[in-house]
Amino acid sequence: MRWQPQPTKLALLPGLLRSSPEDEPDPESDYNALEFAALYEHFEIFGLRQIRLDSKQEHAHDLIMAACHNKTADLLKRLVDLGYPVNDQQNGGLSHIESLLNSMAWWPKSARKKIDSDATREKMKMLHLLVQHGARWVPEDLSSMNTVRRTILCLDPDYTVELIWIMAKYGGCKRSVIETLLKTPTIRAHVDVHSDRISQLMARLAEKSSGALYHESDGRVFL
Repeated sequence: MRWQPQPTKLALLPGLLRSSPEDEPDPESDYNALEFAALYEHFEIFGLRQIRLDSKQEHAHDLIMAACHNKTADLLKRLVDLGYPVNDQQNGGLSHIESLLNSMAWWPKSARKKIDSDATREKMKMLHLLVQHGARWVPEDLSSMNTVRRTILCLDPDYTVELIWIMAKYGGCKRSVIETLLKTPTIRAHVDVHSDRISQLMARLAEKSSGALYHESDGRVFL
């Protein structure tokens, strides 16, 4: 019997992208194989030597979004280092900053108190990478800010300090955004032990001359 070469994981990519007939990629879709790999969370595909990533491809930002669902920040770091775009909102911000923060509180209700785990620390690493590479937090309405507040109350207070530190270090948002975040008595009580450190970070968070201004009185965003 003649020796038959074993198919590589790259050659088996179509089969890896589905676990049932319902998962069959749509041939009419404009997504390419890598985008389907991200969509179906086969992040191991991106570690293959044959894979060539292009930050200028049509759905480049979709890969950034998908990488944020990975268990580690490795793929996201690879993408942002290659220059993949991070901001997706018309107001110049990144919607996935809030998605990352809110995903940290996806725990059973009984366990949502001072959450601190390997998973939440990895999500903060992802947020750090995004803001370091130019992502901006520009809340679009009051509802999104309230959701972030509820998430922060579930996390260890250190996460709030780290969030503010990241934003202050890279100018990831306007100072008014953090002021709005910390506006409620519940949030202030939650981070009271770190009030001095937060005051120092707020002093470093310079107001930017461009971008959206968040106005909590009516939930609107002014450009």
